[in-house]
Amino acid sequence: MSKADKNSAWNWVQHDTCFVGSSPNLKHSAKLASFDMDDTIITRKSGAKFPINADDWIFLNDKVVPCLKKLAADGFKIVIFTNQMGVTTGKSKIEDIKKKVANIAAAMDIEMQVLAATGEDEYRKPGLGMWTLFNQKFNGNIKVDMKVSFYCGDAAGRKDGKHKDFSDSDLKFGLNVGLPFKTPENLFFGEKDKIEVKGFNPSTVPETGELIVGKGDKVAFVEKEMVLMVGAPGSGKSTFCVNYLPKYVRVNRDTLKTKEKCYKVADEALSQGKSVVIDNTNPKKEDRRYFIDLAKKHGVKVRCFEVLTPKDICFHNDYQRIANDKRKHLSGKAGSIPIHTFFKYKEEPSTAEGFYEVNKVNFIAKFESPADKEFYHLFSKK
Repeated sequence: MSKADKNSAWNWVQHDTCFVGSSPNLKHSAKLASFDMDDTIITRKSGAKFPINADDWIFLNDKVVPCLKKLAADGFKIVIFTNQMGVTTGKSKIEDIKKKVANIAAAMDIEMQVLAATGEDEYRKPGLGMWTLFNQKFNGNIKVDMKVSFYCGDAAGRKDGKHKDFSDSDLKFGLNVGLPFKTPENLFFGEKDKIEVKGFNPSTVPETGELIVGKGDKVAFVEKEMVLMVGAPGSGKSTFCVNYLPKYVRVNRDTLKTKEKCYKVADEALSQGKSVVIDNTNPKKEDRRYFIDLAKKHGVKVRCFEVLTPKDICFHNDYQRIANDKRKHLSGKAGSIPIHTFFKYKEEPSTAEGFYEVNKVNFIAKFESPADKEFYHLFSKK
């Protein structure tokens, strides 16, 4: 079969933002040799940061082909798990990726499978989406032998003199799925891996402790008042409102879309003698003044709850909104820019603004089920 015939014979299936391709004579196996693609088994022939076309690739080194051919001969199924968000951003085309992976397999003369995550969602490494999809639909109902199988990738978070990895998404993907992790240097040249997980670890998020600084976890209901929340996207503001302020009319810009509509709903509720909670980020004094003046118009007091959730936890919580189907979510994914923006421009709230008290709220993780807790403790990408 010619290269062109082999390329056309590949079977491609799309699941949401994930594309799955299988070579013509692929066989499933409990033994899995899985890889990242770029800078793991191939690199750019042009030397550019991103591939300039479907043919802009060469094997990473001269060890790649004999290593993968031996693995295939030993009964390992060769599978690539690759992030390709360039398809979504317009830097690459899915047809070019399909052509590239078929040519890579043909050049090695092996059968293999490719899962390409093209969106900023649960499929993107280190999320479990690609791994879950592979196990559910693309390994012939054969359970992977987790002891002999492995995952190899270059993004291991190394920052030593020899290696400066752009991220640690491959390392965390391997940890999340439970596969032994190898770097290309270890697999192809036998170098000893010197890697460690650095930075934010979701398993360290507090699950117990004082909710309201100096006050425990009791939140008093006050007849006809305004509560104003201050906190970043993903900080847990809405969950706090639902759990601890259930008698208040919740005014939320995610739902109402504009500040003006929030003002109108709050105005109507206060006119009816109801208590209101403004469940927006409210980072600046001017944002808060807009609603404090409304409260003054109705002659009601204003209380502030400032949520102290650290930025790393906000990022992680935001990712949970698209990836964790083990719990109900009150908001959609905000993305990194609104979170960064909140912390950049936040002005500390004080009673001088017109609040009769400012309460500091710690983030305490609560889970809806053991499955929810297990998923929450998986590593995520900012």
